Amino acid sequence: MKTNGIKFGVILGACFLFSTVAVSFEIPGVLNPGDFELSLFKRYMGNLEKGAGSPHQLASWVKVILAKHYDSDWSKVKYDFSGNQPADNATTDCTVIYFNNQAMVSALDKLPTEFTLTNEQVRWLLHEVGHTEQCKKDGSRDEFGRRWIRDAKSALMRSNAWLDPSDNTMNSMMKEIHDKQAMEKATEDKALRLMAEKTVLNELKAHFGPKK
Repeated sequence: MKTNGIKFGVILGACFLFSTVAVSFEIPGVLNPGDFELSLFKRYMGNLEKGAGSPHQLASWVKVILAKHYDSDWSKVKYDFSGNQPADNATTDCTVIYFNNQAMVSALDKLPTEFTLTNEQVRWLLHEVGHTEQCKKDGSRDEFGRRWIRDAKSALMRSNAWLDPSDNTMNSMMKEIHDKQAMEKATEDKALRLMAEKTVLNELKAHFGPKK
């Protein structure tokens, strides 16, 4: 797993470097930057989809509350468990959120009849929902994908973690790249702000009334 993380970082970095050089020198048969970014995005998301089942609809009452704070395409927002996602991580493919955390998915599955999400799970949900809002603002899944890969590339090139041969490479690399991405920071900042205001949290907790 850790060795694969090293390979992933090196290969991803090499791909970005090659694509930049190839396009700069107009090497025949090489995709232009936008096509390359979109191809990489679709391959990555396609792998997550293969590890998932049929996406679940987010409970309608939750959508009503979140829609007050996020301008997303709520008719399409769904979630699912993907075994091809790194453990305890999530990735949003425009409107589909892939979690690799069974407790999170189970809590979301219960939302039509009961609210069992922890505060940390609510923050996590808000973070991922923030990406669905970004996708709508970008105008399409393709443009969102291109921007997501460009953002990851920028973060990767500003990171030294992928060059570190230590045993902790995979975890440190992925966390550092994630935290350096502008798109990730934007949605995390909004999630933390909403959690601090407690409006969303209180509305979610109050939906079914006081516990008996």
